[in-house]
Amino acid sequence: RLLYMRAQACSCSTAVKHHSSSVFLQCCHHLGRCGDVLEKCSCHATCMSLMSCCADYNQSCFQVMPHSSSMLGGKFLLLINCVLFFCRFKGEILRDGFIDIEGRAYCISPLLYETGWIPFDVSTDGIKFDRSAQYFSVHPSKADPAYKVTLVNAMQWQYYGTPNVAGRLEFTWNSSLISAEKVNIELWGYRDVCTYHPGCVHCVRAIHASPIHGSGQQCCYDSTGALVLTGDSVGGSTPDRAHDWGSPPYIKPPRVPGYSHWLYDVMSFYYCCLWSDHCHIYLKRRPSSGCQNYRPPRAGVVLGDPHFITFDGLRYTFNGKGEYYLVSSPAKGLSVQARTEQVKLKNGESTFEVNEFFPSHYIRAMGNISKNSSLFTYDSEHLLDMYNIPPSHDPTFVPAFSLPESLDDPLVADMLTMCYGEGSQFCKYDTLTTRDLTVGNATLKAYQKHQALLYALKPVVSCGWLPTPRNGWKNGTDYLEGSTLSFACNKGYIMYGSAERTCLGDGTWAGDQPFCITVIICIAVKLRFDEMVHLRSDEAENRKRLTSDPPLLSSFRGLTPALHPFLVLTTNTDFLLIVIGDK
Repeated sequence: RLLYMRAQACSCSTAVKHHSSSVFLQCCHHLGRCGDVLEKCSCHATCMSLMSCCADYNQSCFQVMPHSSSMLGGKFLLLINCVLFFCRFKGEILRDGFIDIEGRAYCISPLLYETGWIPFDVSTDGIKFDRSAQYFSVHPSKADPAYKVTLVNAMQWQYYGTPNVAGRLEFTWNSSLISAEKVNIELWGYRDVCTYHPGCVHCVRAIHASPIHGSGQQCCYDSTGALVLTGDSVGGSTPDRAHDWGSPPYIKPPRVPGYSHWLYDVMSFYYCCLWSDHCHIYLKRRPSSGCQNYRPPRAGVVLGDPHFITFDGLRYTFNGKGEYYLVSSPAKGLSVQARTEQVKLKNGESTFEVNEFFPSHYIRAMGNISKNSSLFTYDSEHLLDMYNIPPSHDPTFVPAFSLPESLDDPLVADMLTMCYGEGSQFCKYDTLTTRDLTVGNATLKAYQKHQALLYALKPVVSCGWLPTPRNGWKNGTDYLEGSTLSFACNKGYIMYGSAERTCLGDGTWAGDQPFCITVIICIAVKLRFDEMVHLRSDEAENRKRLTSDPPLLSSFRGLTPALHPFLVLTTNTDFLLIVIGDK
C-alpha cells in the first residue's frame, strides 16, 4: 500500500465537494480566498484542471513564478495571466508593477522582516486591489545559491580590527542577474560556524524560539559526541538572544529571522571574542545549558505496507483504504493526514493486504477524515473517483488475514534468509504481500533505522556543569550519569571538599564542592574568656562546643585534629585560619 501524507497547521481549507463546471454562489474576490478550496467551488490553482473553479476565479486570482524567494527581496516575480498597476504585499507594502516587451507583468519582491506565506494582491486600475495570490518568504540561508553573494576574503572580515589586518572586503555575485549599471551594497551578515565554536564538530539549534522572549538554544558537540560547555571551552554551546529563524510576530527585533540573531548574538561575539580580549565577559553572560531539564521528543514511524509504530511504542499494521488522520493535535493546531492506496504487483495486478495484528474494526480507530477537514487536493480524475466522491474510508476493501509461508513458494527461501531478527515480521509480511524481496528489504531497513533513532532519543541523566576550583584544576568534562570528575590543588594549597565527585542516577553529584585554600598559622592568639579550645576527634562534638551559647565562633567548617590539635577558624572559602594557643 502506498502512503501519501500532507501536513498543515491551523488549516481552514475544505475539500471540493463537486466535480462540475457549473457556476456557484461562492466567489474568490475576498482578500485571502485565492489559494483556498471552498465548500462548493475552488480558488486553488488545481480548479482549472478539475473544472471546479468559482465563477470569478480568473478575475480574482493569479499565479506567481517563482512562488518563493528570500525575505531580503529584490526578486523578479512573474504574474501569470495578470495585467497590473501596483503590487501590494501584506496589505501595506506597495511596489510599482511593470510590463516587459513581451507583455508579461512583473513585480519585485520587497524587503520583508519575516518568513512564511505573505498576502500578495495587485491593482489593475491603481485604486482597487481586487486580484490576489500567495507568495512565500524564506530565510536568506534557504534562498537559491545562484542568487547569493560570496565573500572572497572572509578571514579579513573575521579578524577585522586586529594588528596588520585592514583593507577592503571583496565579494562576487552573478552579474547576469542584475542588469543595472550601479548597485547599492550593504553587508548584513556573514556566517562561519567553525569560527564561533572552535573544537566542535557538530552544532544543532532548537527548532522553535521561546514564545515569550524569541530566544533560542544551541548545543555543540566535540568529536567524541560530548556536549561542550562554555565553562570548559570558548567553543562551548551558547544560548541565542534571538533565534536564527526568528519567531512570530516577526517584523521587529529580536524576532526578525536571521538578522536579529546576527545583531544580538554574532556581532557581540565578534566584538568580545574575535576583536578584543573580553571573551570571558561574553561567556559569563552566555553560559551553556547543562540540559538537566531536557526531555527528548518521541518518534513514531509509518513504514512498509503500511506498518505503524506510535509515539508510545504501540506497533500494528493497518490496511484501510482511504484518507485518515495520522497525527492530530487540536491544542497545537497540527493535523497530519495520510492517504493509502492498494499496492500494485509487478505484473500490474492488485493484491489485497493483510492485517496481522488487529481485528478489522480497528480501522475506525485510525480516524478517517471528513470531506470538510481534508488537506488533500484532488487534481486528477483518478483522485476524484477514488477519494473525493466515495467516502473517506472505503468500507468495501476487505483485507485477507494471513498469507502462508509455503516451502513450495520459490520466494520463501530467499525471504527467510533476508528477513531475520527484530522487525522480521514486517519484512516477511511485505515480501509475501507484494511478491517483491526489494520491498521487504526496504521495510526492514526502515525499521532498523527507526530503532537506531529511538536509541539516540533515549533520555540521559545530566548532573550539570561543575566549576574548576580556583587555584586548582579539574580532570574530566563529562557530566552525565556514571561519570566521575576528579579535582586537585596547585602547589601551596590544600583541598577542602571532595577530591572526586560522581554523577548519580537522580541527577545530583555525590560529594561536596571542592575548594583550594591557603593555610595561615598564627601563634599566641588569645580567645574569648582567655580560653584554649582543644579539638577532639568527634567533629559533631567540636561543632557543639564552638557554637554553644555564647558562641566562641559564629561558623564552623568541621575541620578536625587531622590538621592541628587546636582551634580551627575558617574566615572564607579562600583562607583557613589556624590558631595555636599557648598560655
